[in-house]
Amino acid sequence: MHDQIAALLPRREGHFVFESGHHGGLWLDLERLFLRPLRIEPLAKALAERLAAHQPEVVCGPLVEWGLRRCCWSARGPGGCRARGIGLVSGPGLGALGMPALRKGLGALLTARVSGRIQPTPLGTRGLAMSIQVLLDAPKTPAREACIRSIQLSTAGDGAAWLELFAEDAVVQDPYGPSPFDPSGKGQQGKAAIKAFCADHIRPNTIAFEVRQTIACGNACVIVGTITTKGPDGKVAWCEIVNHYEVNDEGKIVLLRSFWDFDARVKTEF
Repeated sequence: MHDQIAALLPRREGHFVFESGHHGGLWLDLERLFLRPLRIEPLAKALAERLAAHQPEVVCGPLVEWGLRRCCWSARGPGGCRARGIGLVSGPGLGALGMPALRKGLGALLTARVSGRIQPTPLGTRGLAMSIQVLLDAPKTPAREACIRSIQLSTAGDGAAWLELFAEDAVVQDPYGPSPFDPSGKGQQGKAAIKAFCADHIRPNTIAFEVRQTIACGNACVIVGTITTKGPDGKVAWCEIVNHYEVNDEGKIVLLRSFWDFDARVKTEF
């Protein structure tokens, strides 16, 4: 598990001064690990199985690392709450882990919970959504509106509604150029071909987007970000992505080009 987590952590090299006062040449962005929940779900479940033997009553995590939801839910459904620190309140015989951080974040609420005077807030099964807030907050244009709907519907796995976003003569190149998805590199041309592509790749709970930048120009829109996918075999993979959308006067998508590295994506699978 250590090697898998290390491979997923975003990192920067240089010269860094840490809070401890020590210096180092490697910076690991721990918070960003939880922004792509599909990637860490198998690891969270494995951790949850280890914790389950201790019968935890509540798992508490900060707002940023709220991917801990998945861990909590998998561990036979203990409660969960948000705090500034990270900690775990165990069942009988284990004691308490991370208590100072929990007290700092929860104060009287934690004390009351531990003593049994209140019930924990149950966790639902809905996962952490990767953020497209940058896109939602950007000025609206027809192309950007179509981009938003495309992302929302593909993430929801609603293939039929996603297909209706496209014009009859639309072209989808995902990824752009030759790939195992499209050996010719010419893309899916026309709605019938796009429908077949949709049937193969648009399914519930298999796609998540993180959008970091969006640019709109005329009838076109571009987004820059990360996509995480889960295949039929359960393998999770991610890659950096640039999507280019063009719409016609009716707001229908006539061109969707998705630029991402197929080989690089395969290397992230686990």
